[in-house]
This record gives sequence, structure tokens and C-alpha cells, in this order.
Amino acid sequence: MRFRRTACSLALVATACGCGIQPTGVVDAGEHPWGAASGTRLYFVSAGRLSTAGRPGRGVGPAEAVKLVLRGPSRAERERGLTGAVPAGVTVKVAAEGESVTLTPDRALSRLAEGQLVCTAAEAQAAGRGVPLSSVKVTVVAGTPTGCDAYLR
Repeated sequence: MRFRRTACSLALVATACGCGIQPTGVVDAGEHPWGAASGTRLYFVSAGRLSTAGRPGRGVGPAEAVKLVLRGPSRAERERGLTGAVPAGVTVKVAAEGESVTLTPDRALSRLAEGQLVCTAAEAQAAGRGVPLSSVKVTVVAGTPTGCDAYLR
């Protein structure tokens, strides 16, 4: 009986003391991990900025990922506050080769809408090729080659 009381007392003391790890602010750890992963990462909008949403399942290429963005956020994503900046009815032709993707929307888009498409296509191409996101360059026809990082600043 005395052993149980001692063990309980030690457990209570250990719990009260905590683990000793002090809280910190946000620590920048650089670019997110890349390489083989399941699912697809899409870019939507939250509070006027690009925000990612992971869709479970097998990863898709840039053309299919762009189609998913054009359909807009899922119900669960909308409940998290995500919206889309790409206007309804926009169509986009997608061509991908190596670490380059070309997007040809049927009309001019806002910078935020363009960023949704550029970052989504770049993520899909990077994941499919197993390369870092920063190595994929996306051209929006009549634009200049750019990377997703230009839209995240």
C-alpha cells in the first residue's frame, strides 16, 4: 500500500512540474518538406492571402490540380474560411514539361487569382517530379516565368 501511495505521489509531482520546455514564438524553418507525399495541395484564399488546403488521396498533376481550384473550396474548406479568387467560369489550359508549367487562362486575372493557379500548378508539378517547389517555374501566358514564392510575399 505504501508503494502505491509513493508511486501516486511521484506521478502527481511529475505532472505538476511539467516537461520544462519553454514556449517560443514562430520559428521559420524554411521551405516546407517536398518529395513523395500522398494527396494534393491546393491554394485558396484566407484573409486576403494565399492559404493551402490538402486534399487526401493520390496526388494529381498540374492540369487536374488547376481544375480542382477552378471548382472552388470544398464544404469543409469553406467552413475553415477558405474562398477562391478565381472568377466562376474561367478556363485555363495547362501544359507541363520537366520543371516548367505554362498556364493560359481565357481572361486576365487578379494577382491573387493568378497566385492560386500558379502555386497550385507548381505544387502539383513539384510533388509529381519529387523536386522542391522552388525549382518549378510557371509561366502565365503573356507573363514572365515566375515561382510560387513571388505570390507568397
